[in-house]
Amino acid sequence: MKQSDQLLLLALLVWMLLFLAVFTYFSDSHPNRLSFLTESQRSDSIQHNSRNSMASRNIRLGLHADRRGPFQSRRVFRLPLSGDKLLHFRNFGKGQPDFRKHIMNPRKSDYRDEYRSVVRGLWKGQGSFKMLSQRLQRAMKDYVHNNKHKVLYKGQRKADSHDAVLRFNGAPSEGYERDVGSKTTIRIINSQILANPHHKFNSSSLYKNITLVAWDPAPYNVDLEKWYQHPDFDLFTPYIAHRKKFPEQPFYILHPSFIWRLWDIVQSNMQENIQPNPPSSGFIGIVLMMSLCEQVHVYEYIPSMRQTDLCHYHEKYYDAACTFGAYHPLLYEKLIVQRMSTASEDDLKKKGKVTLPGFSNVICPS
Repeated sequence: MKQSDQLLLLALLVWMLLFLAVFTYFSDSHPNRLSFLTESQRSDSIQHNSRNSMASRNIRLGLHADRRGPFQSRRVFRLPLSGDKLLHFRNFGKGQPDFRKHIMNPRKSDYRDEYRSVVRGLWKGQGSFKMLSQRLQRAMKDYVHNNKHKVLYKGQRKADSHDAVLRFNGAPSEGYERDVGSKTTIRIINSQILANPHHKFNSSSLYKNITLVAWDPAPYNVDLEKWYQHPDFDLFTPYIAHRKKFPEQPFYILHPSFIWRLWDIVQSNMQENIQPNPPSSGFIGIVLMMSLCEQVHVYEYIPSMRQTDLCHYHEKYYDAACTFGAYHPLLYEKLIVQRMSTASEDDLKKKGKVTLPGFSNVICPS
């Protein structure tokens, strides 16, 4: 080989080494600035990538020049992500809560068990604050207490769905509307309500603008004159004073024979001897409404599964006698009412609801 050819070959070799050195330097420092794909290679790469899943197409980290040689195709790194991992990756670094454990990993989430009963209740159109978890109950209480937006509701809640509502003695509705409603048509009161100043009969709003029905237990063999002179509790003096003060208000006193005839009915339907004391205001009121209405709904007279030893919903006094009877033959009264009821067992157990026909709808066998 001629000397000139050798020099030319040596120069070419040096030039190639210099080119490789420069290329290596720039490829190491700025790998993403170089692109050696031909248009056909770029098209092939795109067609190949299009066959991947939507998640892989949408998650690409960029280009990388392989250091093993400048003419190899660029690698496209695809994350092996799908489902909850893909969703978490998209939110990474954005301050989003990691809710995957609550939604996408049922084994670690007990929210389904916690709220399953609430959902079942919604299917039936039933919902209550008390059905929610303790956490949600606390949150609701806080929001109601704080009332950030100063909400003041001036409309009316759903009205009582009954044409007439009978309440007993001094039971209030104010503050308990959610459970007992707000309407009062008739209030039946025993003689203690009139005689005891504690009940403020002549001044309390409980006894105004409604129909009042009072009763007192006279002796079984009624002597009206003797009873008037010596009632169990003096109801006649406050009765007369009230009638003079509010002459337009309907106010009645039940005849004692009516009270004791009810007792006779209860005893005649029982094999056991019942207490020889007058029936309760509850039983008297039920029969009174049956004589006035076509249908009567009674709530928690026969206790539901929510039954406690609380005597009255408005008093913090506990005694099972208030439910099952000590002085009054309450247990036997409730048995009579249950036998007359047309409500389902489910109504009794869950709502404590009894449905009774009015006497006008009762057909007695001839």
